Amino acid sequence: MKKLLADTAKSDYNITVIDHVKHTMANITLDDLISIHNSNLSNFDSVLMSEVAHDTLSSYKEYKPAKSTVVVTTATSTSYQELGTSSSDYSSLSCKFASPDIFADLFLDKIEITIPLSRSESKRLHSILIEEEMRLVRVKQHSHANAKGVKFNKSFSIEAEQFSSLQLLIKPISKKIKELKLSYNPSNYQEKDLRVLVKKLKKLCGRHFKNRILKSNVTRVDVTFDSDGYFVGDTTINLDKSSSYKAFFSANGVVETKITGANKSRRVQVYNKNAERVKRGVDSNKVCTRLEMTIRPYNVKSVKGLKLKDIEVGADLYTGLFAYDTDKLSTLLGEGTQDWEIVKYFGIAALRRTKNNTDRVKLTKILKQCQLDINETMFNKLIRYMLCEVRAKLLA
Repeated sequence: MKKLLADTAKSDYNITVIDHVKHTMANITLDDLISIHNSNLSNFDSVLMSEVAHDTLSSYKEYKPAKSTVVVTTATSTSYQELGTSSSDYSSLSCKFASPDIFADLFLDKIEITIPLSRSESKRLHSILIEEEMRLVRVKQHSHANAKGVKFNKSFSIEAEQFSSLQLLIKPISKKIKELKLSYNPSNYQEKDLRVLVKKLKKLCGRHFKNRILKSNVTRVDVTFDSDGYFVGDTTINLDKSSSYKAFFSANGVVETKITGANKSRRVQVYNKNAERVKRGVDSNKVCTRLEMTIRPYNVKSVKGLKLKDIEVGADLYTGLFAYDTDKLSTLLGEGTQDWEIVKYFGIAALRRTKNNTDRVKLTKILKQCQLDINETMFNKLIRYMLCEVRAKLLA
């Protein structure tokens, strides 16, 4: 498999298609995937491709991923041996999952809120932002080439040095879409900018302001925590009822990111936060792995949307995540066996697809033996608390 990864990194235009059930492997050119398959890979079990091929395919609006995707980058990542580490310490991860209120240092990494402004309020806000763009360097207007994808034609960003920017999406593509979307990082933003925005909205909406905020929909929440002591490759995660899986490997065979779930509803990714720190010039001799769960409430059947007024009574957002002791799982499946190779590179869902009903029952028993305890109740309590803080700041 390592040779296949190395060969894939060198070829930007050949994609390897693997069927784990039929035990077959074939090569398809990038041109054929675009022209013959119309960038739709959803009928394929697993594929391997270079980062260039992946970026090219995913740029097409018709693109649909395979059930499992491995993307090989051109970068060379720091290996376990180079960091002087030969084994993983799951204690930090186990503690964070079991007692997130004590160990997880959970935070919101991103939130998107759609605010139901009236058409006239939206037009006045647009005019105000255009005036501010002319006066202030930090306010920038953007047009969206992919307006159908983001649902809005225009956006304004309010940028701040050493902080993430506030983004305001306006002019929706349909009358069915609310007039304003606010997107920002609640753990890294300039509070003064949000206070100024709230003052503008209060002035625009008048006596309707509080009602507008309370009826706003939370359309995306990213919940995150960091850990050390283990690498991305040491984590094995799975989302209940999800068959979608993607992993990014470096050219030298080190896994940098694992993603399970769908972008449109629930998605969990584990990635090498240290790689991002290296780009900023921070000391690289430390393992830092980030787990991030993205939830889009209106597309999750058990939630069916979430308004700011309903945060305390809404359905649980943090559900269906399973994490496993990878060392124990590799031992029970058999290190070097085909079953373990499939899990290691293509995810648990890929292995399930190869099993008949009897073997799936056996696999489920093995997975239960390796499962880490996750306190979903406490995770959801903490998420509600953080969302209440966001609401309070918008109403202040």
